[in-house]
Amino acid sequence: MNLKLKASKGLMKVRKHSPAILMTTGVVGLVGTVVLASRATLKVEPIMDEHDMKLAQVQEARAKDVSGELNQPYTEEMAQRDKVIVYSKTAVQIVKLYLPATALGVASIAAIVSGHTVLSRRNAATMAAYATLQAGFEKYRERVREQFGEDKDLELSRPRQLIVEEEDVATGETRETFQYAADGLSLYARYFDELSPRWQKEPGYNQMFLSSRQNWFNDKLHANGHVFLNEVYDELGIPRSKEGAVVGWIDGNGDSYIDFGLNDGRTEAAREFILGHERSILLEFNVDGLIWDKI
Repeated sequence: MNLKLKASKGLMKVRKHSPAILMTTGVVGLVGTVVLASRATLKVEPIMDEHDMKLAQVQEARAKDVSGELNQPYTEEMAQRDKVIVYSKTAVQIVKLYLPATALGVASIAAIVSGHTVLSRRNAATMAAYATLQAGFEKYRERVREQFGEDKDLELSRPRQLIVEEEDVATGETRETFQYAADGLSLYARYFDELSPRWQKEPGYNQMFLSSRQNWFNDKLHANGHVFLNEVYDELGIPRSKEGAVVGWIDGNGDSYIDFGLNDGRTEAAREFILGHERSILLEFNVDGLIWDKI
């Protein structure tokens, strides 16, 4: 029973890494194909020399027949038949010579194609699962917004939210503002700060730059129909992410516009940035989610 379990686990590991195994095998096989083909080419010259010699003998015999030097006739039909035999034997020899290289090449290409097919199917399954999970999460957030409002949805989406209460001295009323700890950010949120090569010391410049880039990407969204999150990261000088390669915005889907979260007045830091008092800001991108399957 233990041996059977180990064999089963080993088989699962092989299946898990089968795309890499197949593609590596295919690449190694193609290298072997080149080696075998090179060796076969070295043996072609003797075959062709024999081929040329036999054709010369046929032509010589035909010439002697025409001049009357032969005791038996050697007609043009007989010469053509012998030429066909010579060409056929030569072709068979060359095919046998290159057959190992050809077989290995075909098997190598088949291995690469098989590995690519397995990988494509897994990617498709992963994207489908991600899309299903995302759809379910969005429906959950919609129910939260309907029942508790936008602020509660924001609070629940950032589990480490800090609520700060400020008392208005003039009226005596208490106002709630929202601040967020760094480890409570959303998956796609990024800081635009001095780590970005596009950041400047002048607060007004940063606000103007981000607003212009947001407008530019919205124009690009409507022109091209889609924008990947990594494209935005690149433009803002923010390091790419794995998620950014598959998520983004689709025109006609979701909000149909790109929002960096610049006008999120619910956070004190955002308000200070808009007023020009802060030079850095936390950007919350309103991505539509997975877009590869919608393009």
